[in-house]
Amino acid sequence: MAAQQVRLKKNDPRVVTYQIDRNITTNFCTEYCSFCAFYRPLGAKDGYISSFETIYQKIEEMLELGGTGIYIARRPAPGLQIGYYENLLRC
Repeated sequence: MAAQQVRLKKNDPRVVTYQIDRNITTNFCTEYCSFCAFYRPLGAKDGYISSFETIYQKIEEMLELGGTGIYIARRPAPGLQIGYYENLLRC
């Protein structure tokens, strides 16, 4: 709500912009955020950790839709060490 108030003070309230991005790695998380539609608790049957091949495909699809960013903001999923992310970004 605070961000909305700042937006209204700084911008024309009739103008809203959107960012096209994509969550590319996992939907497992150790925190529950009420705004997140992707969150799955650890061990959920519909949870996933994407392969690098799938991640790169998701990035290509996002770019084809005019997307400008990838989203890796979750807390690291248990079992994913820093090397996973280093290897992901190295390619």
